[in-house]
Amino acid sequence: IAARHNMRPAFVKIDTEGSELGVLRGARRILREARPILLVETSDDLLTPLGRGTREVLTLLEEHGYACRDAVSGRPVRSGDGVRFHGDLVAIPTP
Repeated sequence: IAARHNMRPAFVKIDTEGSELGVLRGARRILREARPILLVETSDDLLTPLGRGTREVLTLLEEHGYACRDAVSGRPVRSGDGVRFHGDLVAIPTP
């Protein structure tokens, strides 16, 4: 939709009940070109039954030059942290 309408979103909210990784994979061009700030609701409780985890979401975002923080506490959340996550991530493109 973004490409078809020549849109460059500045902010994207993703809340897909466990399909966040698929959405982000489909949005790689937007992540690379538009570099929007993201609010991603993610939960290992929903991703684990699908054979995925928040770590994969974080890895994809990091590979695209995003730094992630817990939206509530503000603490950094990284793929290498090795903790289960349930909540909202704010992903900010790094320079």
